[in-house]
Amino acid sequence: MKVVNRELGHIDYTSGTRGIRVRPEACHAIRSFAERWSEYGPTEHLPMTPEALRLPLESPAWTSPIAECLKQYERRRHNDPGKEDKTELRRLLLGLCPFDLALKP
Repeated sequence: MKVVNRELGHIDYTSGTRGIRVRPEACHAIRSFAERWSEYGPTEHLPMTPEALRLPLESPAWTSPIAECLKQYERRRHNDPGKEDKTELRRLLLGLCPFDLALKP
């Protein structure tokens, strides 16, 4: 689900209880707790690299919360794995979609 908050200047892309909050210059992983979305993990500056959005094949000690949330969002949004890299969220994180354009519903 995409929720635009013009007052606070961000867009939330959510799936289940996790998601990604995107601002013009940065993003944060978010999670729902007690019906409220909270940021967690490090701030990631935009644009991100394709490598930063990939999950490793083996389970490392630490994985990027953004990469985990993006994978969950894309899996729930698209049943066809071939369409995963075409989501607006991924394009926004990679700097391929202007933030102002993504603000439109």
